[in-house]
Order: sequence, then C-alpha cells, then structure tokens
Amino acid sequence: MQYLNHKWWISLYLAAMFGGLGVQFIYLQIFLRDQGFSYETIGLLLAVIPAVALVTSPLWGIATDSSRDPRKILLLLLILAPASHYLLIFHKGIVGCLVVCVCIAIFYQPIVPIQDSLILRALHRYGGDYGRLRIWGSIGFTIPALILPVFWMKPELGRIDWTVPALVYGGYAIGSVLMWLRFPSVPPEKAHRFSIESFKLLKNRTFQILLTCVFLARLGSSGLEGYQTMYFEELGVPIHKLALFLSLGPLSEVATIFYSQRWMVRVGARKLMALCLGALVVRMAVTAFSKSWPVLIGIQSLHCLTFGTQHVVTILVVNQLAGDRIRSSAQTLLVVFTVYTSRLLGISLSGWIAQNWGIPRLFEIGAGIAALSFLLWWLFYEDTENTTLKDGMR
Repeated sequence: MQYLNHKWWISLYLAAMFGGLGVQFIYLQIFLRDQGFSYETIGLLLAVIPAVALVTSPLWGIATDSSRDPRKILLLLLILAPASHYLLIFHKGIVGCLVVCVCIAIFYQPIVPIQDSLILRALHRYGGDYGRLRIWGSIGFTIPALILPVFWMKPELGRIDWTVPALVYGGYAIGSVLMWLRFPSVPPEKAHRFSIESFKLLKNRTFQILLTCVFLARLGSSGLEGYQTMYFEELGVPIHKLALFLSLGPLSEVATIFYSQRWMVRVGARKLMALCLGALVVRMAVTAFSKSWPVLIGIQSLHCLTFGTQHVVTILVVNQLAGDRIRSSAQTLLVVFTVYTSRLLGISLSGWIAQNWGIPRLFEIGAGIAALSFLLWWLFYEDTENTTLKDGMR
C-alpha cells in the first residue's frame, strides 16, 4: 500500500477516528438514560466532561507543541481514550459512569484539536486542502448511525443491548491506531520548550471576537447536542429511526466541508460565519416549535452549516493567527474557551431546564442565544487584511 500518499492516510485516519466518536456521541446519552438516570443526573455527568477538560486539555496541547514528535502524544490519547470506556464492563452505576466521563475529558477531548493541528501542519509541509480530507471524518461519523440500528429493529422502546456498539467502538479504536502508523511526519518547524505562549492570543481582538461568538453559538446548541436524542425518543421515535435521523447531520456536512476552505478564501470568514450562525438560529427555533417530520428532517440538514462549515472556518482562522509555533496549543485553547466552557454551562443548565420546563424550552432559549451570537459577529468582526489569512492556510 505504499502508493497511498499522506492525504489518503489522513482521510482513512479521520474516518476511523470520527467513526468511534460517532458511537460515543450519538449513544452516550441514550446509554445513560438506559441506566435509569434522571435528566438532571445525566446533565451533571455530561457536565463533568468539559469541567475536567478545561484543566487537562491545555496541558496536552502545550505538551504536543513542545514535543519533537507530536504524533506520540496523539498515539497515547488514541489508546487511552477508548480503553477507558471499557471500565463500564465492571461498573455501570453512577460511580462507573462518572469515572468514564472523567476519562473522556482527560483522554478523548484533547484528540480533535491536537489532530487538527497536526493535520494542518502536515498539509502545510506536504500540501493539501483540509476540507477535502475532513469530509471523511463526517462519513466515518455517520456509519455507526446507519449500521448499529440494524441490531435494534424492534417496535417497542426498551433497554438496548450494548454489546455490538462496544465491539464497533473497539474496532474503530484499533483502526485509528493502525492509521496513525501511516500518519505523515509532522515535527515542528523549530524546537520548542514547554510554554504558555498561546495564551497571548487572548489579547488579539480577532481571536477575542471569534471566541465570544463561537462560545455563544455552542452554548445555544448545547441543549440540542445533549438532549435531542432523548427528546425524540420521548416522542416515540424507535431507536433505529432516531439514529437514521441523526445521521442526516454529518451526512449533510460532506459537500459543505469539502468546499468550505475555498468559500472562505472567496467571501471571507465574516460572511461565511454569519451564514452559519444565521442557520443555527433557524435550526434551533424550528426544532423548538415544529413536530412535523418532513420539517425536522429538512432542518437537520442545516447541520452542514451550523457545525460543518462553522468548524472549518474557525480552525482555519485560529491556525493562521497561531502559526506553527503554538499551533496545537492554540487549537486546544480555542476548544477550551468555546466548546468546553459552553458545554459546562449549557449542559448543566440544560438538565435543570429539561427537568422543570421541558426540552422544547431548551431549544427556544438556544435560538435566542444563537441570535445574539449572530448579532455580535456581524457588528464587530472584520475580515483581516493579512493576506495569509485570506488565502486560507500557510
């Protein structure tokens, strides 16, 4: 298989990595619900993940930037992250689930920003378009939702047999490690020391506006991410149909992620991100007020903008602001101040709101927060005059 170049190996790695993430992301909430936990308890368990990751992920990012071979850091995480899930074999109660959530925070959460930074570094050295490779992550993420429900084709909702998902997750984990073996060499351009230089980005106005607006967007969508599967399950949607419905999100990303980098070069980050944030407002509002399946199916496809394109634009801007020296720690810092903080606040409050006001109210509140994010972005963000930023990647 020597004829495969670095682009193919990265694509296969992303398919395997996000395939495992698809099993965890789609089914973790259902698993916790299957154990009989209340909405509030589920919210607290899920909130543990960003709370712990706030502290541990920056350390992983800094360690990656200071390493002579940052791939070794990624390999360690790829082994420890999936291994920690199998602790549930020994204890599925509140203690076991809590321990696994802590392990997810420590070992799983840093993987995505670190792998993105290494991929961007590889593409800088060897050439390539991030969006064209990242679509394989979306395809890999979708496969579990399309295949696993075949084992649950039953008319009534009930407890799920988690043996098959566990085996599928293990297979993806092994695949990720095998693809890592073919990951291109990505040493830093200069030798670095363990440093907190990435925190200086917090003084950059462009970075500040980006963090604020992405934080609000993620905060607004946190209820959707944490409780959408349980909401539709409550509406009586069989688990196999629910999984197929959720798979429409990452499937819709394929085309937009493929072209996102080129769109950013042509129209700029300001207009493209505004489109994404506007789509999030629509998605949250319609999900809150509509129970029509044709409408909900259509609105689910907006995921291609509300996450897919938004994600690409965000990491490309940060990649250019950071450069090679602090690439990994800057991407990790972005995730810490947007994803982790928004999930910590959003999921914690979501559990209480869902328990006392109902899940649809989550989506109404989320639509309002998303509208604020859109307004702030449009008023205060300006596309940089830096030509390297306009060109997408250096």
